[in-house]
Amino acid sequence: MAQEDNTKEELSGEIKRLYERIAALEILIGECKQAEAENARLLAIIEESPGFIGTADMQGNLQYHNRAAKRMVGLPEDADLGSMKISDMHPSAAAKLVEEEGFPAIISRGSWRSENVLLHRNGSEIPVSQVLVLHRNPSGEPEFVSTIMRDITERKKIDEALQKSEKLYRSLFENMLNGFAYCQMHFDENDRPLDFTYLSVNRAFESLTGLRNVIGKKASEVIPGIRESDPRLFEIYGRVSKTGKPECIEIFVNSLQMWFWVSAYSLERGYFVAVFDVITERKRIEEEARKHLHELEVFYKAAIGREDRIVELKEEVEKLKKETKR
Repeated sequence: MAQEDNTKEELSGEIKRLYERIAALEILIGECKQAEAENARLLAIIEESPGFIGTADMQGNLQYHNRAAKRMVGLPEDADLGSMKISDMHPSAAAKLVEEEGFPAIISRGSWRSENVLLHRNGSEIPVSQVLVLHRNPSGEPEFVSTIMRDITERKKIDEALQKSEKLYRSLFENMLNGFAYCQMHFDENDRPLDFTYLSVNRAFESLTGLRNVIGKKASEVIPGIRESDPRLFEIYGRVSKTGKPECIEIFVNSLQMWFWVSAYSLERGYFVAVFDVITERKRIEEEARKHLHELEVFYKAAIGREDRIVELKEEVEKLKKETKR
């Protein structure tokens, strides 16, 4: 009887442990299903991603490309990647970049980022930004690499257009006949113009003023005494850099002994641009013309005075003649 009771207890214990294993297995199955569902969702997201996403083993054999990746290089969606390598996705120079720079970088740092080029099946090249990531197995050994690439064709076009535009305006800047100076204004504690620093000048600035190597220097350093000899210039530049209202003037700069035509404007408070021309020769010609005109006026008045006197003398002579005839 005692033996029968022991057998029942053992059987009951086995059944209990069996139910516990079944419950644990059901939990594990549920977790696996949940993981599978999450993996399916993740795969769906990757497949619908507009960027190039792919994986390859450590020998460069392709393992996976999403739909966008295949479209980007002109492969059909059902393309077999089994016989393809990373080098098949790039022109030779770009493939060499991945091999010689990308792989060593991910081995040492885990990831690598660069601009690169993809090769379409029709032979055209596609500029891309690329990120390469190393994935390790649980033991820490390199297992496979993943990459994400984004087509930057439009950005490259914009960059090229900007470079051409910058080159054009740089050419205009350097070859314009007027002098150009971009400066930062300095004020004292009472917000009065104290000095200014040359941040950028063109070639005409140097040829017109004779000043060299001024970038990064203050006006008072480049032209000693300018603040005392030409306070009006500082007032104008200070006012323009504070108010943003452009001003156009003709001014004689005592410290340089030159006449200037200056157009000053500001794009940012505390800074100003001066576009100028030296008009000393024009002013000299104008002064000579004024002097000549004055001399002509004096001569004309003198000539008119003499003519009036001659008329008066003639009248007096006629009057005397009449009187002598009587």
